[in-house]
Amino acid sequence: MTKGQEQITSALAHIARVAGDTSLEAAAQERLHSLRQDLEVLLEATFVKSALCVPFTAACNRTARDLEEAVRVDNDTGAKIVKLERAAKSLKEKSTGAGGVIIT
Repeated sequence: MTKGQEQITSALAHIARVAGDTSLEAAAQERLHSLRQDLEVLLEATFVKSALCVPFTAACNRTARDLEEAVRVDNDTGAKIVKLERAAKSLKEKSTGAGGVIIT
């Protein structure tokens, strides 16, 4: 498993723990479910298997960890979900490239 895949796996674990929290609204749970699906698909992306992905996968892992902490202390989870969505979107854009072509 590459470093990028490890970081995505860790992010998925953080998201799973947050999604299991019954205090979250249904809309937030749905957003987290969508994020999990996107990240699971990216696990096998060529970009994620390369060293170039590490800053992007690290951002996903870090924001997922921050989200889990925010849920634990009843902080603003909405803002943390938005940050995680942005990090995942950035990773997805880098992974798919323009027209599905990735230059490594």
